[in-house]
Parts: sequence; C-alpha cells; structure tokens
Amino acid sequence: MRIATLFLLALCATIACAEPYAVDFTSREALDAVVREGSQSYREEGGYMILRGGSSVYSAEATGPGVYHVRFTMIEADKFQYHVPLAEFFKADPADSSSDGYGITWQPWGLITLSANVGGERIYRREFIDPGPNNRNRYQAGEAVDLTLRVPPEGDCVEVYTFRTEPTGEPTCRFKLLDLPLEGHFGWHNTKSYSDTWIHSLSYR
Repeated sequence: MRIATLFLLALCATIACAEPYAVDFTSREALDAVVREGSQSYREEGGYMILRGGSSVYSAEATGPGVYHVRFTMIEADKFQYHVPLAEFFKADPADSSSDGYGITWQPWGLITLSANVGGERIYRREFIDPGPNNRNRYQAGEAVDLTLRVPPEGDCVEVYTFRTEPTGEPTCRFKLLDLPLEGHFGWHNTKSYSDTWIHSLSYR
C-alpha cells in the first residue's frame, strides 16, 4: 500500500510540474525548445525541420501523461510505402535516440504500431490496422498530416487519433502501456536512411 501511495504521489508531482508547450517551426525561436541530433536542418521559409535518416528532434522539456500532437510530412521516395514515421513519447534522454521510451509508428499504408524500448532493446510491440475494406488511415507522400496521442492521468494506455489535432470522438486505436516511467520527452526519430520527414510542429498539454 505504501509503495502504491508513493507511486501516485510521484505521478501527481510529475503531472503538476509538466508545463504545456507548443513548438511551431514557422519561427526560428522554436529551435531553442528542442534537442536535435543527427542529419537534420531547419527551413525557416517553409516552417519545418527536415529529418534525414538517423536524425531526431525532441522537446527539451520532459512531460508526463497528457495530450501530444505532431504535424509531419513524409517526402516522396521510391520506397515510400516502407517509411516508418516514428513519434516517440516518455523518451528518457532526448540526446540519445536509443534510450528508453515508447514509439508510435504510423506507416503510409495505414499500419499503426506501438513499441516499447528498454536498454536499447524492443521489449513490447502491438499493431492496429483498420479492418474495413478501405483503410481510412492511409496518407500520401507530400501530405501534411496530424497525429494526436492521449495518455490518461493513470498512464495505463495511449489513445491514438489520426488526422486530428484534438483527442475528440472515438480514438483510431488504443494500446495498453507497460509499467514504465510516465515521464520523458516527446518528438520524432527518423529510423530509415532512404526516408526524409518534415516536422512542422510539436505540442503537449
């Protein structure tokens, strides 16, 4: 009972300390609010970060349960259907893309996957694909799309909302979370050498 009480107190403290933020790359000032690694560059005219293979951008501020949003564009390539757009949350170290945390991939052909990584190894993976005849979660190269994630205060699951900036209505899918720390950084990691991603904005509230 004492351990459970301490856990809840720690969780409440995390939530209380986590300040909302909105990182909009239409302004160069956004660069002060993020940690960047690898082959990436900023385009002020277009208002986005270009992430090439192996690069990442994460919020500098660690946050807990709440609502996360990213707007991104995948760039056309011969292997576009194999791109693995990876939004990560509760990332332990924003300067180390191999550090512990969760990742949500939303591939262009509609597959959505949750993974959990600990000690550089993937220890958990769950998948969702729309069961209908026409997958509603497909998107095209060059199309700016919105992905919203909601982790409730108890931190037992993550709700995924595709093509939405708000967690309204029924989620596209929901994944159970493990008993891992409910605090870390939110951002994007480009895992593929043939893949380029434009990141337009990141936010938490």
